[in-house]
Amino acid sequence: MKSSYLIKLIPFFSTFLLIIFLGLNNQKQNTRLKIIIWDTPTLSVGTYLAISISSGFIFSYLITSNIAKL
Repeated sequence: MKSSYLIKLIPFFSTFLLIIFLGLNNQKQNTRLKIIIWDTPTLSVGTYLAISISSGFIFSYLITSNIAKL
């Protein structure tokens, strides 16, 4: 039982560590995103990664918790 739990956590931790590594290494490179006709403010790539990860976590948590209630 415990080994299957650890096997399920490996993809989470590997993805989490990769994102942390990329975020920390890209703090000095500033970039702007162009979304259709709107330009985002100049932020580091690490900041954009943190925003996208946290919003993805929140959306997936809300969706899965609502599905579980059905």
